[in-house]
Amino acid sequence: MTREIRDEILAGRASFEGQHEEVTILFADLRDFTPWVERTEPREVVRDLNEYFTEMEAAIRSGRGLVLQYIGDEIEAVFEPPSAPPIMPTAPSPPPLRCAPASSA
Repeated sequence: MTREIRDEILAGRASFEGQHEEVTILFADLRDFTPWVERTEPREVVRDLNEYFTEMEAAIRSGRGLVLQYIGDEIEAVFEPPSAPPIMPTAPSPPPLRCAPASSA
């Protein structure tokens, strides 16, 4: 949960009835992950995944996104609708596109 959502809940401004919004969903995983894991030492796999997830989460959060879950090498995230009041200054590109350069290293 983001700080902004937490603050809305604690301030009593959040509706728990749900609402219909058009949002962006990101599903991202690593190409050729299984063959890489099969030939890589477990500690290196964990270290590299932690580094990847840390960088991706930072890119997602900077784009007003929230990581929903990690599944193996996959990240699922949701981004606030464009109509939401800005939490951060407007970025030059859509949030999922900013995640791609972060994950290419």
